[in-house]
Amino acid sequence: MLHACAAETAVDPQPSSCQTFIADLKTGESQGRLEFDIERSLNLTSENYTSAYDAIEPLGSGCSPGEIDRVHPSDIKAPWDTRSQVDVAAGVVDDLPWIQFVYPAISEAGPGLASSIVFYDEEAHPHASHLVSGYYAWENATSLRSMLSSGTIRFCTQHIEYFSYDENGDIADALDEPTRSDCKDSFSTYPTSGDR
Repeated sequence: MLHACAAETAVDPQPSSCQTFIADLKTGESQGRLEFDIERSLNLTSENYTSAYDAIEPLGSGCSPGEIDRVHPSDIKAPWDTRSQVDVAAGVVDDLPWIQFVYPAISEAGPGLASSIVFYDEEAHPHASHLVSGYYAWENATSLRSMLSSGTIRFCTQHIEYFSYDENGDIADALDEPTRSDCKDSFSTYPTSGDR
């Protein structure tokens, strides 16, 4: 008898904060086009990327970013005791809920910050993630930005020069104004609601 009573009074588990966050996103309007450029949105330079990252106010979605390619902050700049990722934006594109995360990263161009968007399934689990922006700097910098639309991600990669060089390849002088290369375009795809 006690066993039957306990079964009758059992309460459905409360949704996690991530499930609630994703459910709220899905009630909003779906966007047809998204642009990501953390260099400009965070006003990044080779000198300020750590302080710019530490100053980001998180969304507080409570969602896991899944398998994004993070680096421990102290492996980039020591000592740098900070969070491993921060959620900065969210929405719905092609009827898929997404959250944008920014995190410390490193590439062949140097240390810096990267940003991925993570798509979530019906249970608010990470479904797929895609790198969408980045800023990496040693003595010069590389910036990556992207635009998403109709299942396609269009990337623009630019190299930023801060110095002039002598014939031996050594730094000769700082440039009055940094120079940027033309965009090197590349493309990728992301799942649309019809792909699930």
